[in-house]
Amino acid sequence: MIKKEKKKRKMFEEELRTLLSMSPRAILKQGTGLATCLATAIMLFKVLSLLMMCESPFVVVVSGSMEPGYYRGDLVVLSTPERKVAVGDIPVFELDGRNIPIVHRVHRVHEHNNGTIFVLTKGDNNRGDDRMLYNPGQNYILPH
Repeated sequence: MIKKEKKKRKMFEEELRTLLSMSPRAILKQGTGLATCLATAIMLFKVLSLLMMCESPFVVVVSGSMEPGYYRGDLVVLSTPERKVAVGDIPVFELDGRNIPIVHRVHRVHEHNNGTIFVLTKGDNNRGDDRMLYNPGQNYILPH
């Protein structure tokens, strides 16, 4: 482990030396290139948000609860369908007070007389539904 840290430190020192030996013009050129890449990434993200009609056009799976369909680290591209949510759909949702996206399958759909739809979700790799994940007293989620 110490050997890896020394190697990283040596690499950092070499990069720092290279940076310090550059002319101000070369540093500005490198900075401009970096800024262009970042601006392009932000623009692509915004365009995808508009095309997919959702706030965030993709999310990273953070657990193994949907294996074997989705594995930890998978990138999921999102869209907002123009229909009611149905059993088998895979919504991405966040619970109040938690800033972690949950990618689970719709297990049950309940529609009240007033037209309000409530869904119960479940991870494909989990034994039970998500009521244990929901906030206390919450048995369903409201789809957006």
